[in-house]
Amino acid sequence: MSMFDEIFIGQTFNIEYDKFNLEIKVEKMQKEHNVKCSFRSKGNYKEAYGSIFRFFNELVWFYDMHISDINGGHSQDSHVFFNYSANSERYLLSFTQKVHKEEQHLALGFFREALCNESPYYRFLCFDKILQVPFPNGKLKGQWLEAQLPFLTDGLAKNLRDRRIKELSNKPLADWLYKDGRQALSHATIGQFIRDPNNYDDWDQIKWANTVMEELAKQCIIDKLKVPKS
Repeated sequence: MSMFDEIFIGQTFNIEYDKFNLEIKVEKMQKEHNVKCSFRSKGNYKEAYGSIFRFFNELVWFYDMHISDINGGHSQDSHVFFNYSANSERYLLSFTQKVHKEEQHLALGFFREALCNESPYYRFLCFDKILQVPFPNGKLKGQWLEAQLPFLTDGLAKNLRDRRIKELSNKPLADWLYKDGRQALSHATIGQFIRDPNNYDDWDQIKWANTVMEELAKQCIIDKLKVPKS
């Protein structure tokens, strides 16, 4: 057993979140964790579940963690619990809740879903939903998105914007993300333009699109929803 095993395994870590007490234990380093959320009233069990999910949001956003294999959820009269896989334990030493607003957590929930899922199609749709959260209509969202594209910083995202987009359809990038991305992913009618999960080109193009969508989603959370990254 390593020094780090002795610090984490077999210990109970208590974290206050949304006025609930979370009890966290590490069963296997960088793999198996479990969390129990205690509550006082039987009617609070769904709020307790929600508190755990919001807690996971912050782990993914602030600690760059990957949360997966969430299971369990058996409700008792006093607590609910989840088992989950986590790729780090460092959050247990320093965690404090930073996010409280509903719209912030809605966006962070979709961010968690995107970052912790392997499907490029699902990730794209989650990133797109994040961009919808702060805007009352699609026009304002589109205007904001177009204004951000010249200032992309990710190397792969810039590569798509500056070079690869010409190989795809020669459309403006904002139009391509909407028509060849969001719209095509939303439909599955034979004869229409769709993104086929069995087609390599479709899969590859959406993976490239996600390099832009992820950066836009992060920028939206930071700038429009006022959630810092650290």
